[in-house]
Amino acid sequence: MKRIIIAAFCLLILVSCVSSSATRTKDKRVAEAVYQEGKAYFAQKRYSIALGKFLEAEKTIPGDRFLQYDLGFTYYLKEKYDFAEIHFKKALELKSDFIPAMNAIGVVYLEQKHWDKAIERFENCLNSLLYATPHYALTNLGWAYIGKKNYKLAKDNFLQALKKAPNYSRALHGFVTVSLETNCEHIALEKLNKALKKSPDSMIIHYDFARIYEKLGQYSKAKEHWKKVINFAPEGSKFMVEAENRLKS
Repeated sequence: MKRIIIAAFCLLILVSCVSSSATRTKDKRVAEAVYQEGKAYFAQKRYSIALGKFLEAEKTIPGDRFLQYDLGFTYYLKEKYDFAEIHFKKALELKSDFIPAMNAIGVVYLEQKHWDKAIERFENCLNSLLYATPHYALTNLGWAYIGKKNYKLAKDNFLQALKKAPNYSRALHGFVTVSLETNCEHIALEKLNKALKKSPDSMIIHYDFARIYEKLGQYSKAKEHWKKVINFAPEGSKFMVEAENRLKS
């Protein structure tokens, strides 16, 4: 009788374990579906709804580094930089060589003007042999050095980024910004003219043209490019607002 009771008890435990495992599997699938739903909202730029879905999914699958990264990125876009940093760091804890998260932490520090902390993160990215897109970190380094007003190092990093990715507009924008600060507008114009041939509808290229022509006193050309900024800039963006204000003046 005692053996029968023990066997029955063991069978009950086994059934309970199987049932519990099945429940966990089901919960994980539901959470992953919610996560994918959040990504769809994110793609539509409905960031508040996406954030809600990501947080709901996190309750069940907190160990998904991609979910943690997406949480961080969503908080970043909502300018909640402290929360963004928390989730980017969680993603990095889950995979120590998850370079996008390392770079993203540096970008958060850029927004907070913690230049040296940002530089350290970007240099760590560049030291990784697994980093397939170093032009991102090089460009971010350039912006950090602009923040420190070290225009030589900023220029060097932007040029390295453009060497690896000649069409990367953020690196070109950084190079133009340095050129304006160091009175090297004509060199920047050469690069902009080449870039414009490949990307005639680029808002940021027209924005940089307008800034340079204004500084050179060529106001008719500046006006022409400010108008194109308005044509290509997102409605209500800071670029559109600045272009409208410059045209009024």
